[in-house]
Amino acid sequence: MSARSWLSRILPHQKQAPQTWSLMYYPGEERFGAPQPDITTDAPRAYAQHPWVYSCIRATAQAAASVPAAVTRRGDDGRLWPADPHEPLVRLLQRVNPRQSLGDVLEATIIGLELTGNAYWAVERDARGVPAELWPMRPDRVKILPGPHLVEGYVYELNGRRVAFKTDEVIHFRYFSPADDFYGLSPMTAAAESIATDLFATSYNQSFFRRGARPEGIITSQVELAEDELKRLRAQFEELYSGVDNSHRVMILGADLDWKTLGVAPKDAEFLAQRRMSREEICAVFGVPPAVVGIYEYANYANAQLQRKLFWGETVLPKLRRIADAINEQLAAKMDPRLDVSFDASAVPALQEDAREQADVAATLVQRGIMTVNEVRERMYTLPPVAWGDSWWASGALHRADEPETAQMPVPQGETQVPKETQVSTPARDGNPGATRPTLPGLEAALANALGTSGGKAYDAESDTAGSAPAHQAPHPKHHAAAASG
Repeated sequence: MSARSWLSRILPHQKQAPQTWSLMYYPGEERFGAPQPDITTDAPRAYAQHPWVYSCIRATAQAAASVPAAVTRRGDDGRLWPADPHEPLVRLLQRVNPRQSLGDVLEATIIGLELTGNAYWAVERDARGVPAELWPMRPDRVKILPGPHLVEGYVYELNGRRVAFKTDEVIHFRYFSPADDFYGLSPMTAAAESIATDLFATSYNQSFFRRGARPEGIITSQVELAEDELKRLRAQFEELYSGVDNSHRVMILGADLDWKTLGVAPKDAEFLAQRRMSREEICAVFGVPPAVVGIYEYANYANAQLQRKLFWGETVLPKLRRIADAINEQLAAKMDPRLDVSFDASAVPALQEDAREQADVAATLVQRGIMTVNEVRERMYTLPPVAWGDSWWASGALHRADEPETAQMPVPQGETQVPKETQVSTPARDGNPGATRPTLPGLEAALANALGTSGGKAYDAESDTAGSAPAHQAPHPKHHAAAASG
């Protein structure tokens, strides 16, 4: 073995940058920054001038800004627990900077992503080096500094002045772009043609009403007119018949003059249909159903509710998950790898029906002995465990299956106590003592017959035997399901 090979085994391995990264930028860009996409400077103007672009982006940004952030910590047992309120990351998200709330920063982030495909947060640290403030930066003022490790830093430019940032001083949010290694692809790029067409249609419509209801026509004369007469005739015509106030007025011409209409009227060119098509294309690109931005042309109460539900499920929540992933990767993991940031949308009115359905599923899983309360809390709600949540709970009155009936949960006044169901003991596994579990009439037989039992014999619910297994030691339905899935 050579000395080099021996040293490579005992010394820590240093990760090498991919060789292709050096091909992704031109000389000089590592100093002045990679050029931004053209849409970066044009998009803010379209956002301010186009009503549907503004409505779609504003609806998404305000919806995302209304969802609170939650910080959890993964314990030694692998479960997620609410983070201590005094954690620096918790305090940072509660007060991101002196001028803005987290909702304000999220709104600016979504608007930046929708307009340019990129959004940036500047991370300001205190004297100890701990992140203390988060400031959103305008995407059109930020350039990425490429280098051997792909991104070496960022530079903020304004009025000819530049401020440089290290990679750990900026959180970069971006949409994937198949044609750019540094900047994200904006939805505005995909909608650019539809936006431009609609702006041209709007400009045409403005000119139509500004110059009169019949702007496309000529005045012919049977005799030759001098230049002064032509100017006088044109001035009189514009004064009398041009403009909205003078539209549809009766035109009086001389004996030798005649009016001929030219061109195609706007209604014949399906002007409204073109604008409607552009509007639908823009809404589709931004993932905003028409009812969300106030278009009820094809909506009733039922499908309007469905459109809002789809808007949250397919547009807002995926964007929030992307933002949370970037925060976890570029901020939380550097402060404490066990911390996790997410957004809690459980209080969103449009998703309450889903919440009720999820609660029904969770109750069924617990009552039928498929999952424990703590398993449901962790896997379905990302909630910390409770002291009583690892026991099996019988259905009906929901009493712990490993305790006598006297340990039943109290029944609210006015409700009828459900009789206690049969309890069956489970055998000890891996040194753990056996525990009783709930039995639902007919459920054990259905599961055993569907999943199969040892010895190929059907499960007898009355005698509680399965093949050669001893009485009162039939496997739990959950173990059957695990074996089947394995």
